[in-house]
Amino acid sequence: MDTERYKYYRETQLWPLADDLNYEQWLDNFADGEEKDIAQRILDFFIYIPDKLINQMLATVIGKCGYYFKRQRGAWTDNDFKTNCWYSFVPGEELKPTDSGYVFNRKLRDKLHIPEERILNYSELQEKLAINKKQNVILVDDFVGSGHQTWVAWTLRRNKTTNKSLQETAVANNHCVVYSPLIVNQKGYETILNNCHGLGLVYIHLLNNQHCLFDKDCLCWGGDDIIYQKAIKLIEDKSVVLRIPHTGGANPNDFKGYKEQGLAIAFEHGMPDACPPIFYWETANWKPLIKKVYSRP
Repeated sequence: MDTERYKYYRETQLWPLADDLNYEQWLDNFADGEEKDIAQRILDFFIYIPDKLINQMLATVIGKCGYYFKRQRGAWTDNDFKTNCWYSFVPGEELKPTDSGYVFNRKLRDKLHIPEERILNYSELQEKLAINKKQNVILVDDFVGSGHQTWVAWTLRRNKTTNKSLQETAVANNHCVVYSPLIVNQKGYETILNNCHGLGLVYIHLLNNQHCLFDKDCLCWGGDDIIYQKAIKLIEDKSVVLRIPHTGGANPNDFKGYKEQGLAIAFEHGMPDACPPIFYWETANWKPLIKKVYSRP
């Protein structure tokens, strides 16, 4: 089995040290021969995004938001990013300190030098927009999977004072709000496009079905039906042994990932729920490739 490329990834810091991403122990979960060949193929398909690249992607997507504001407002300068814009993030349905949005709020302050007073948590943003007119807002994020959390935050989560959603407040007070995740899965893209009316969307990468492990024509299997069927059976069999839920995608830990998105992607700060648990599950007899750390459907 050729693992030289993985050693190269680690030596060049494209992948982190074994404590954070341990491909050796993960591959050892699989029996030698066909099982391990399939596991290596999945590992070749796996995408890891280190923090330095995340910082660069964040700077790029924030810059793209400037073009969005210019189209909507007719004028925008670099200075407006620090003096004429509010920043926040899309929270989970249950507010948790592990939400990836907190990571990105710190990056806005420390890496992009956005004034701290311009960076608000979601409830503070709702209050700010309720009492002001014609404000500009950027909602930062790393990843959009199903888009469900975005839909909930935009249309359902109510301001405690006004009982209005952010969508209703934005329309009533002529605010310009743009959501700027780094990566958007196709499911999430369609959810936002069809159900989050009035919310702008700017991103770096859009992932189509070629990035879903459970699509025969994805980049991992290349349309090879024989290897695809063997691989899916392997993933399903391992998931049964590990007691990973089989819920048709309803559970965030479903064996195909939340909403059966089947992605193989991780950021330095964690792995989305869109990924199958075989990457992050941990038992006495199963060692994870990477720690999940945070939840982002």
